[in-house]
Parts: sequence; structure tokens; C-alpha cells
Amino acid sequence: MRTLYTNLNMSKLFIQKRNGESFVAYLVDEDRDDYLFRKELYKPEEFKVSRKDILFMAEKNPSALKGEPASDSIKLSWLPPYGQVKTYKIYMKQKKGDEYSVVGSTRKTEITLTGLKTQTAYFFIVRAVDDTDYETNPSNEIKVTTKSSLPEMPEVSVKKDEKENWVLVWSESKDEDGTVEGYRI
Repeated sequence: MRTLYTNLNMSKLFIQKRNGESFVAYLVDEDRDDYLFRKELYKPEEFKVSRKDILFMAEKNPSALKGEPASDSIKLSWLPPYGQVKTYKIYMKQKKGDEYSVVGSTRKTEITLTGLKTQTAYFFIVRAVDDTDYETNPSNEIKVTTKSSLPEMPEVSVKKDEKENWVLVWSESKDEDGTVEGYRI
């Protein structure tokens, strides 16, 4: 058993050594001089690599998730992780305490989710899946609120009144998100 005093990322990492070699492993402990890795997180076999031998370590999860809302859809985009990705899984929930559920997948670093409710908040995360079917830790979580829908277009016509003046007439518009408060001509 090991007591950790630092926050370690318990997901797979890509490690590039200074001699040009690279490997993928889980970082399970570290001290001033060395990193301790495991190839399989739940197996006890571990190996040390000196800190001075490591050029860099990169997380294997997507990052910089952002969303652009419309009235009934949200376009999500993110940056890919270091290494090969077979697919991305998109997770969504509506409230902070809810469980995430998969709402889509793609091979691209963007997706547009449609059929959403107007003026509604949604929470999203994205996970990458590699060739070994390893699913990464999630990207950053974002909250995106869809916009209100546009009111329907009124039918407009022009007619003459009893004094032979031209008058602009239109039908009442309906707005599924609220009430129409006025018209601009």
C-alpha cells in the first residue's frame, strides 16, 4: 500500500525519454529523483525511470473543450490528445448531480448535437478511445446553454383603408419560448 501526498493523474501517459525512446504507462509515484510507472494499473509490476532521463510526459485525454450554442443544437470542438485516437465519445448531462451518458461519437475533433431544447443548460465532457479500447480520462467539463428560438414570421400584407391610405397589416407571430412583445418594421 502507498500513501500519496500529491495529486497524480491516474490515466495513461505518453512518456518521451531524452534518448528518443517512448512508452505509454501509468504514473503511480514520484520522488525527487525518479518516477515510478506501471504498464498495467492494477498489476503490481512497477519500474523506475530517472527524472533526468525524461524529456516530457503528455496526458492522453482531449482538452480545451468548447461549445457554440444555437437554439436547438450545440457545436462542440476540442483539441486531440497526444497519440493515436480511434474515436471520441461525447457525454452529456443536464444537471450537476446527474450521471453523464454517451450522446455521440466521432473520429473528428468536433461534433454538432441536434434536437436539443431551447434555452436549456447542458454539461459536456469528451473522452478519447485508443486502438486498445482504452478510454481516457475526460476533457474539461463545460456548461453550454442553448439560445432561444426565433418567433415565427408573420404574414404581411398591404391594403387601403377607407381614406385610400396604404396600411401595413400582419398576422400575430407565435414564439415557442415566450411571448412576442413587439414588431420591427
